[in-house]
Amino acid sequence: MHQRYSRFIHWISAIVGTLIAGPPLNSVICWRSAEGRDSYMKRRHWYAAALIASAKYTRARFQVLPKTEWHVWEQAVYWQVYGETVYRTADGALVLPARPGRNLRELLSSADDQHCGLAGVAAALRSLAELHQQVIALPDRQSRLFSHGDATIANATYEPDIQRAWWFDFETSHNPQYTHSWRCADDLRALLFSAVAAVGASAIDPLARLVTIEYARPYVLHELRAMAVLLLHHPDPWHLAQARLSYELNQAMAQALLLELEK
Repeated sequence: MHQRYSRFIHWISAIVGTLIAGPPLNSVICWRSAEGRDSYMKRRHWYAAALIASAKYTRARFQVLPKTEWHVWEQAVYWQVYGETVYRTADGALVLPARPGRNLRELLSSADDQHCGLAGVAAALRSLAELHQQVIALPDRQSRLFSHGDATIANATYEPDIQRAWWFDFETSHNPQYTHSWRCADDLRALLFSAVAAVGASAIDPLARLVTIEYARPYVLHELRAMAVLLLHHPDPWHLAQARLSYELNQAMAQALLLELEK
């Protein structure tokens, strides 16, 4: 009876998660310059402000930043982390340099490239370990430690030749009530569970091992373990908005993390 009830709550939470992840907030136009450099232009849809405002009244792990805050944060992160300039157009769009490599979601979703995709997840974990120690300086505002807020496989690229991952899409922010350790752990959760959603059960044990190998920050892993315990018993629509997981996959990944993090 308990498992049947848990499955039902997961099903309801997954439906809500699908609705949360539904309409895109931005239009994205990609192009290649005469010099061969790829860029993309992001512009908020007219209804984005209403969706952002409605999220403030829910128990969201993160929030999509209002346009002005988003512009400031995206420009600051790109400049400090990558040494690159993000331009604003006269009509309020952002022009961002594309990251090198292939999108990590595409790699993991391809049956021929799953080994490469898992290597990409390892690189993405190493990249997060570095980024989480960066203090991002903001103009005329208090600087803050980096966390991504939406660190799913859709928001990273991977270059196999140099085994390096790159993060992008910095338009979200964790709820400020959480500690930085919790925010870092939440980035790990988003990455690992979205990877399992793309690959399936065969990736559960390798991914659980990767996080203990590639991300050596015990206090963050302690927070990740607490999240895994919570996800076993309390389905989270925001979690399922980022990672479209069946009940079985969600339970199996959470249990595998517990086993690895308790060693």
